[in-house]
Amino acid sequence: MKRWLACLLAAVLLFAACAGAAEEEKEETKVEIQESMATREGEETTGTLAENLLYLREMLENEDVQSLFRIQDVKDLASEVIWKTGVWLYQNRPVTMKILAELGVGEQDLRCIDKLWDSAERVSDGARAYNESEDGQKLQAELTALKEDPEIQKAVEDFIELSTSDDIFGIVEKIRDVVQEAVKAERMPEGEMTKEAVERQLNRSSFTGNLLMELIGFVEQSPWAKESVPALFRNENLWRVLIHLSQDNGMNKPIEDEINLIMNDPELYDFLRRTAAEAAALVKQLKIDGEQAGETTKEDAVPEETDNTPENETAEEEAAL
Repeated sequence: MKRWLACLLAAVLLFAACAGAAEEEKEETKVEIQESMATREGEETTGTLAENLLYLREMLENEDVQSLFRIQDVKDLASEVIWKTGVWLYQNRPVTMKILAELGVGEQDLRCIDKLWDSAERVSDGARAYNESEDGQKLQAELTALKEDPEIQKAVEDFIELSTSDDIFGIVEKIRDVVQEAVKAERMPEGEMTKEAVERQLNRSSFTGNLLMELIGFVEQSPWAKESVPALFRNENLWRVLIHLSQDNGMNKPIEDEINLIMNDPELYDFLRRTAAEAAALVKQLKIDGEQAGETTKEDAVPEETDNTPENETAEEEAAL
């Protein structure tokens, strides 16, 4: 959560800087961006984080901004700046919160971000202690293998591309259902992947195990699952991690405590529902822009023309003889 937030803020700063760099060539565009930052159709500048994400996504769709990211040097610089700025913001929480406030995020959303940040720090503290154990080191090795698995990388890309706002809302609501015990661990699974989880003895008696089972059941009903589930069905790296996470280990209690705290807080739950879908849409837009920039770069690489005039063909034939 903290790294996501930091990288998001870095992206906001980067795109604002890129708009300023284009001042001489696109003065009118810059003025429009500044006016939009100051006011959005006469509304107050203070709003929600979701509204700021929507503004950023609309800005990314601007042709002038997209044209900048078709330049390889700009793309390379952007990656470096986002990473370094993100790390710095991650390490400087007070500054990050001030930047969010300056960007127009309202007090309610700032309060929710503070709560989530506190929660993430508590989970991180628990994870550090757990990772020092033998079981924790084993899980870290399994997660590394999972992250580097090409099938998993493809599945994540498919989910980013195919997921909808309803999918994101559904995931948040499914987590709340598990917290409020609206779904029971003894409920029989319906999908092929949930049945596979039972056969592999995923521990449904633990909070994390029950949550994983419900999330598996939810996502395999989505359009994304039609593309990805067949490949994931026998992916041993994925199953190793899922089974391990479902077991009663040192991370189960901290995760359960923090998820319960978040989902039982009406203000936080509302914030997540409002923000998660827009954040997912922004990630999807970034992916689309990256693919389009890559396609444009390939198109720009014009192959060397061959002189096929009759005179040249005759000369080539003579040289061959």
